[in-house]
Amino acid sequence: MITMGHFPQKDSRPEPIGWQVLEQDALGLLVVTCAVIAGAPFHGEDTTITWRSSELRRWLNEEFVETAFSAEERQRILLTPADNKPNFHYRTGADEPTEDRIFLLSYDEAVRCFRDDEARRARPTSYGEQHGAWAGIDGCSWWWLRTNARIGDCICRVRDLGSISVDGIVCTASGGVRPAMRIAPE
Repeated sequence: MITMGHFPQKDSRPEPIGWQVLEQDALGLLVVTCAVIAGAPFHGEDTTITWRSSELRRWLNEEFVETAFSAEERQRILLTPADNKPNFHYRTGADEPTEDRIFLLSYDEAVRCFRDDEARRARPTSYGEQHGAWAGIDGCSWWWLRTNARIGDCICRVRDLGSISVDGIVCTASGGVRPAMRIAPE
């Protein structure tokens, strides 16, 4: 685990954000927040939408990146290309490629980077739960991925028990947010 940036965790005061290292390569580290930091819809309207056009993408790459990270930290965050492949299991179409500083993991990354369902489970911060992230009986949340699901108004998600599902209705406000990013080595 590494810490970088600040975001409310227990109350409204920003605290250091913990990041789980998923991969390391020549470019740097692929990391995802250790906890679900917020609850938000993928998109505010129940419509066919892709990652490229989603309100959640806009929030992560505008408001979140500007408020959670110092100017020095933002320089370490790499602009990361994503090919946004189609969902092979449900033969949904691909989204156009994107380049983001902050993003959600894809279906493929969520499978490749975690050893099993248990490793994908995440609890919300108390701030995240107070601001919309749903928490199940065991305290874990479900969280959004960026891959299209079986029909246009659905996006893939990781369930609270860690399995990957294709039934995330885009306008569901209780969707957990676990930002991911690539950072340059120090």
